[in-house]
Amino acid sequence: QQEPPKNACLHKRPFAEGSLRYAFHFFILGKQNERGLHLVVKEGKFASASDSPQDSARSFLKNHDKAQEVALEFRKACLSCSAGTIAAKFVPAFVIKTVDQSSGHSVRYCTAERFIAGEFVKMNGNDGYVNTSIEPVYAQAAAAFSHFSYDHTDGNLMCVDVQGVGLEWTDPQLHSLDKSYGPGDLGKEGMKLFFSTHVCSRFCSKLKLRSVDAESLAFGSLPDIDSSSASSSSSSSSEGDDAKEKQDAQEVSSSGLAQGQQGSTRVGTLKPVQKNEKSTKIEKAINAASYVAKVYEFLKKHGRTEFGMLGSRIPRAQFEGKTPKLSAMLRAHRLKFDIIGTTVDIKR
Repeated sequence: QQEPPKNACLHKRPFAEGSLRYAFHFFILGKQNERGLHLVVKEGKFASASDSPQDSARSFLKNHDKAQEVALEFRKACLSCSAGTIAAKFVPAFVIKTVDQSSGHSVRYCTAERFIAGEFVKMNGNDGYVNTSIEPVYAQAAAAFSHFSYDHTDGNLMCVDVQGVGLEWTDPQLHSLDKSYGPGDLGKEGMKLFFSTHVCSRFCSKLKLRSVDAESLAFGSLPDIDSSSASSSSSSSSEGDDAKEKQDAQEVSSSGLAQGQQGSTRVGTLKPVQKNEKSTKIEKAINAASYVAKVYEFLKKHGRTEFGMLGSRIPRAQFEGKTPKLSAMLRAHRLKFDIIGTTVDIKR
């Protein structure tokens, strides 16, 4: 729906940038040229030889609209089970046509979203990246949403690149079987990258999301981390576990956590009497995911580094279980890391 023209103020210098786009402050001006609605305008860093600015804007809206649709289903699913209220949503987005009167009435097409106040963080990426430095419950909610998008569409779509403030998200990216959601749509490879680092949380369990094989993308069984699957040798022990489960349960809203912050970091069965084959697999998956994330965060901060230096700074020995060799791990995540000779950096 096209809005009538309005006067606006677009900052010339970006206040933030990602790997593909710059972000600018944008204000709709009132009758007295006072600042009104505060938006964030994003423009690509690189000109596309095949897509016009209008086509890029349409691709952005296609991603955003589908992500909003899946987020609505995600909220409904959370309310219908015992996962609690996860009030995740994508903020409104627009395509804006600007006419700069100071430069010969030049026309630009930009994508815009409502500005979100607060600390903006990227929770996961389109290449399997997982942010391990944020509040665990938000990372788990974002990961569960991505997992839900794949399960809900029977493996046809996946919504990733979840970022924003708390549970107000923006600028999503979809992976699809036909790669129809722009250059960031990595198709099946992107889906495999997500599941190569994903560890199901209690949210995945409560939502009854099926496990997915990271190589074949085939659906498996439900995640084995729900308290209802834990056996008990006595009724008093079972009641104690139920009480702990209730204490750990949280309602997550856009304003933050409702209660029980410590419980959000639990992964695994509630009563690990002894390690079994399934819990060992979960542990190995956690170690592999954290190893990749640690290496990514180090390179993000320090830049290109020699393999030897990187191996000494982040030794595999600090991770339990069988962790892949550094070189093998880096080559397995080529969409995430840039390898030149014996040096490596993240894709920037």
